Amino acid sequence: MIEPLPPAVRGVPVDDPPRIAALLAVARRGRPAGTPRPLVDSAFLRRLADQAGRAAATEPAGARALAAVSALARRHGDTSVEFGHWHGDWVPWNLGWHAGRLVAWDWEHSGPDVPVGFDLAHDAFQRALVLRGEPADAAASAVDGYLSRHGERLGLDAAQRRLVADAYLVEMWLRTWRLADAGAGWNAALHPALLDVIEKRHSG
Repeated sequence: MIEPLPPAVRGVPVDDPPRIAALLAVARRGRPAGTPRPLVDSAFLRRLADQAGRAAATEPAGARALAAVSALARRHGDTSVEFGHWHGDWVPWNLGWHAGRLVAWDWEHSGPDVPVGFDLAHDAFQRALVLRGEPADAAASAVDGYLSRHGERLGLDAAQRRLVADAYLVEMWLRTWRLADAGAGWNAALHPALLDVIEKRHSG
């Protein structure tokens, strides 16, 4: 559902800590942990490349996104990571309690075959960007901080945490492009600032 939480649901406080068990339940769909696979062989990377290619055909900045996907593959291609499902907009204001159970709304960005940890990265990024009004570079740093503090509980080592952060940021710019391409207009907080952040990370 994409409507606001109904009155019967008690909203989660915006400063609520990340709920790792719930994130893993979404990622694994109630199944055991998946076997990590190299990024370079993943359907996820192929999807990013396809979307970036389409962006490059319609938007001048799309060429930068396509280069970012190539840089992601060079930097992290040999790193294996668990892939799973994600909610796509996992933030406190899309969560609530009902009858003693955690419930989540706004699943329109949900999808399979992303690196496990994307919902944690998104939680950190959006709290910084939306709640605290921080710029894209600070929001990206918040992603790094969340993954450093909580990533081990998701089974992520240091290399996997870097992969998740970098891949998530590329995914977010492509989402920004998809929304703009569909007529919603560019999110000025993310374009072109997020591309600048991504390029800086890959050049470091």
